[in-house]
Amino acid sequence: EIGVFVYDKRGTGRSDGKYTQNFHLLADDAVAAMSEARRLAGDRASEFGFEGGSQAGWIIPLAAHKSQPDFQVIAYGLAEGPLAEDRDEVIEQLRRAGYDDQVISKAKEVTDATGRVIASGFRDGFDQLSKVRSKYQDEPWYAAFEGEFTGDLLYYPNWLSRLLGPWFDVGTTWDHQPLKFLQANSVPTLWMLAGKDREAPSTNTQNILRDLQSQQPRLDVLVFPEADHGMIEYKMQGQTLVPQRFSEGYFAMMVQWIKTKRLNDLPVNTQLD
Repeated sequence: EIGVFVYDKRGTGRSDGKYTQNFHLLADDAVAAMSEARRLAGDRASEFGFEGGSQAGWIIPLAAHKSQPDFQVIAYGLAEGPLAEDRDEVIEQLRRAGYDDQVISKAKEVTDATGRVIASGFRDGFDQLSKVRSKYQDEPWYAAFEGEFTGDLLYYPNWLSRLLGPWFDVGTTWDHQPLKFLQANSVPTLWMLAGKDREAPSTNTQNILRDLQSQQPRLDVLVFPEADHGMIEYKMQGQTLVPQRFSEGYFAMMVQWIKTKRLNDLPVNTQLD
């Protein structure tokens, strides 16, 4: 049997405190939750591990580094930092719109500039942002920008972003890099990725994890090619994407792996690495 200890992140649901995206604090919370789960389970449990989605790609490797669990399961999370999420969303959106590598290269200049502003807490980088805005704002692809934050920074004037940006700051650890914690930790790991993830595009993470497998033989990577963020598959109805179902085998494979630390009997719509 598998028991699950679920808690609301600080500042959400029934948890006290102030909401934050400081991954060090959130990792400490995860470690504390595991400690409480151990206390409640007592001798009834033989193993304890972390499981989570999305932000878990940044939080769980750090929490595992702090606590040495028996396993970790991460779903539709990134093995790169949060600035990479914005960059890859922008790239994915431009590719879907039909733009080529030359445009993508220009777009990366823009996301480098917006990333610098965000990572500085809206204190630095505005001169660079003004330069790329002037350089590219008349090009047709410029209007397609969205991303996590790039679209907003391009839409609003610098003075307004500088003034209002800090009000929306939730303490995100923009310089966080989960890979160094993954490299330093030999905990059995299952990483489940959505092949059509629009919110956290997974191509780079797939490549990072495949490279890491040569050093970490207990790292399993499972890709659901038709899944979007949340491991949900969608169907286009007119101009609207309508959610259909969770990808076949998503929950079953997670349960199987937690019990055995092996992947087998894969559904036909998954890819195993």
